[in-house]
Amino acid sequence: MEPAFRPLDDPANRIDAIEEGTRRKLAAIVICTFLFLAMAMWAITPRRTPWRIASDGVHIDSLFWRGFAAARDLDLAHAQSIDLQRAPEWLPASKDSGYDAFGYRAGAFVLANRRSVELYLAHEQKAVLLPRRNLKPVLIGVSDPQAFLAQARAAWPAHP
Repeated sequence: MEPAFRPLDDPANRIDAIEEGTRRKLAAIVICTFLFLAMAMWAITPRRTPWRIASDGVHIDSLFWRGFAAARDLDLAHAQSIDLQRAPEWLPASKDSGYDAFGYRAGAFVLANRRSVELYLAHEQKAVLLPRRNLKPVLIGVSDPQAFLAQARAAWPAHP
């Protein structure tokens, strides 16, 4: 007759009884993988906002977060040039959704002045606020706001 219960296996033979050296190797592999991924993300994160003005609107071409603001929705007559060093209330305070790492922020953000915007900002010190009809405004980091607005007005002459 067989016993109703088998004796328990020796704990030394169980799969979770990993030697200390093996644990250290696994920990090193996990840490190195994490560091490699973090460094890779840092390396490909934009240092400047990758914007492009086309005939249909403003395109943000980042690997992490792509954006588009249609020219027909933009109100260039009320666009604002903002110096972020002199007006810190225009800096992002919190993220609703999007990407926020390694100095690049893109997506839906709430600013220090409590306005909700679609934000695309890297390490720029200046930005352009583009109001949109019936949508959140767009805040784009640029090195030269006047040149950006001149390029936008030239690309969309039908939109004031």
